[in-house]
Amino acid sequence: MTPRHRYLAVNDAAAAAPAQRKDASVAPVQTRAEVERLMVQLREANARLIVAAVRAQDLSDEAHMETAQAKAELDVFEVPACCLA
Repeated sequence: MTPRHRYLAVNDAAAAAPAQRKDASVAPVQTRAEVERLMVQLREANARLIVAAVRAQDLSDEAHMETAQAKAELDVFEVPACCLA
């Protein structure tokens, strides 16, 4: 059952139930709205984390490539040990 269907089922059940105190019937709606608001915030935060993780991986890959390139350049100019004496 999808969240939307679950929401509709809860609403249908609430409509079929005997009338209760007004403040008691308002509380679940506010709670569902609050949960939905928090879920939206959580999804947005997760999206930002994914973007940040991908960016961090890209920067790490770039740093490793630059390190390998610098090491290769230094190896080209390295003086053999036999010539140092």
